[in-house]
Amino acid sequence: MVATPYITSFQKFLFPAIFVAILGIILGIVSIFVAADGSGWLIFLFSVAAFALSTSLMLNLNTCYEFSAKERQVNFKVAWNSLQKQLFVAKNSDVTAFTVTGIKNWARVHSWWSYKVVMLLKSGKMMTVSHGVDQSVHAMNRLAEKLAATLGCEYFPGQHEKTVQAVIAGEHPIFEYQDWCFSDTIAEFWLDITLSLLFFATILGFIAAVVIILS
Repeated sequence: MVATPYITSFQKFLFPAIFVAILGIILGIVSIFVAADGSGWLIFLFSVAAFALSTSLMLNLNTCYEFSAKERQVNFKVAWNSLQKQLFVAKNSDVTAFTVTGIKNWARVHSWWSYKVVMLLKSGKMMTVSHGVDQSVHAMNRLAEKLAATLGCEYFPGQHEKTVQAVIAGEHPIFEYQDWCFSDTIAEFWLDITLSLLFFATILGFIAAVVIILS
């Protein structure tokens, strides 16, 4: 059994949810002492509950892909505290190959690459089965090779600072390794961009709500 940690889109919303809940708690307290009506308590209690739930999920929710040679299948495992759930993904015979793709990241004055393992099904569907890791492509290639050996399928080494596209799937897949382009930025970071905009909008909404309550 080999497991690879994977961060879902849902988990990316947890930290912003915690921040929004904190703003809600502050807004509820301001409303309780200024407006002196029941709406303040409602906002406060709802925000406290949202903060507690979001914090618990962020700290205790674990998700990963499991690759089992014994069970001959790939599962997606979700665990939260004592609760666990396994979701079937594919049979080993449905998987044709593993490889590694690159992700180009930017900060203000520099850029760097991270890499993640992708799994290609015979149907042509290509799935990310690990989150992006700031390691060399060689480190992630070793993981991809291990997964391919576990499932008994082909392995194609990823290339340094390159993304990957499946040209042909089926029994004899062919991959094409390409330079990073603008469409890759949108495909990889659209959720992060959306969360940033929502984060900014939430702060503006909080400021506007406080001004209305205090006016």
